Amino acid sequence: MVRVESGGQVAYFLGDLFHHYAEFRRLEWGARTPEQRAQLAASRRAIVEAALRESALLALSHSVGAQFVRLSHTAEGVTWAPA
Repeated sequence: MVRVESGGQVAYFLGDLFHHYAEFRRLEWGARTPEQRAQLAASRRAIVEAALRESALLALSHSVGAQFVRLSHTAEGVTWAPA
């Protein structure tokens, strides 16, 4: 994961941290053991919280569809929209 800031705007290039949009709501998906699930969820939660706080652009490496998204809070939880 790489964070870039320029002109007051922030972007995160997520690399392998997220593989599918559903993982923004299910932070533990993709891990194989309980220990990995806890660590993966904590890492993802930190990025999601930072992205929401900073209105950051997120660059996804493995997504089908939009490669650049922004997150927002909804009644259903965290959701994404193409940027």
